[in-house]
Amino acid sequence: MATRATKSPASTKPSGRLRWRRLLVPLDFSKASLRAFEVAVPLARDCGARLFLLSAIEPSGYAAGMEAVATVVPDSVLVEDARSNLPKLARQLVPSGIPVTCLVGRGKAFDVITRVATTRGIDLIVLTTHGRTGLERVLMGSTAELVVRHASCPVYVVRAFGPRPGRRRRKD
Repeated sequence: MATRATKSPASTKPSGRLRWRRLLVPLDFSKASLRAFEVAVPLARDCGARLFLLSAIEPSGYAAGMEAVATVVPDSVLVEDARSNLPKLARQLVPSGIPVTCLVGRGKAFDVITRVATTRGIDLIVLTTHGRTGLERVLMGSTAELVVRHASCPVYVVRAFGPRPGRRRRKD
């Protein structure tokens, strides 16, 4: 007697809807990083997801030969600025029906982003790439590329400049 495997009704029907509940949006307060909001806010609204806004404060560096003279703002000031400015930004850019959690972390940006994604159970990271190429990319690195390589969840990368997300290019 041969038996035939049957699929349960739940496995035969596609859900038709993404189940992202926790979206992480890393921000450095630049105009470029705010482009991620153009994708993240509608996704959060449509999925009923919580937005996690994250500012990663990288350790300050000092110019070679100028060790006695600080060339940047101290980390503690940057952390306090991020802690006060993230909630303000959320009030300005995120509709009231979308829950928001504001986070500030210290360390290399890609490491902070991937660590927060893992510890907070993030379903999707939405971040901006500056689109650096050539020598500039070698010198500056690509946080987006490192996040894509090391993240434990999907990553939606938005171009900082160029066509707006979701818009088609015109063919002339």
